[in-house]
Amino acid sequence: MDDVLGVVEAFGGSGRRPFALVGQSYGGHAALLAAARRDPRVAGAVLVEAGPAGSTPEDVAGVAGWLRGWPVPFASREAAVAHFGGGSVGEGWASGLEERDGGWWPRFDAGVLAASLAENAVRSWWEEWDAVDVPLLAVLGQHGIVDAEQWDGMARRRPGLRGVCLPGAGHDVHLERPDEVYGAVAAFLRELDGPADPDGACLGVRSRP
Repeated sequence: MDDVLGVVEAFGGSGRRPFALVGQSYGGHAALLAAARRDPRVAGAVLVEAGPAGSTPEDVAGVAGWLRGWPVPFASREAAVAHFGGGSVGEGWASGLEERDGGWWPRFDAGVLAASLAENAVRSWWEEWDAVDVPLLAVLGQHGIVDAEQWDGMARRRPGLRGVCLPGAGHDVHLERPDEVYGAVAAFLRELDGPADPDGACLGVRSRP
């Protein structure tokens, strides 16, 4: 992904110091594709609720319909938090809004986002998965979008894959269980700075419950 690596360049990553890519959902997918480029600066990647199997047209249509259903502009930030379910998940989604023109609006164009997801509905990315040559950590929610079949394929094709699955969590696992996600990611990054694990042992579970 030229855009991802271009952002790294723009923020001072053009030197030789290695870095890790971390992304959730479509961001995790972008991290996977960027890591598959085998840029020597990429030391590892963390995929939060993302995998190489792609989506179905029905999945993409569901996301697009959900975005179109937002009652924008929201009258207040509090109204947005309530619309998104309240709690840490509601706060997380509301933080992506901006106040302008007398209301609270998304910082992105919903149509552009839906179009960017459409390619995931027409192909899978297993070839890119196989091309990655750096350590990977998958952080999943028990009720997220990466099902047991996809996880089994991911682990089978990458015997050293690290995996963490948080019971009870969904696709927004990073908002539902931020401390545990942070702990898993921090441990993985520390591991990148230390000796490699010869056995490819997981930081958490190796199979979906």
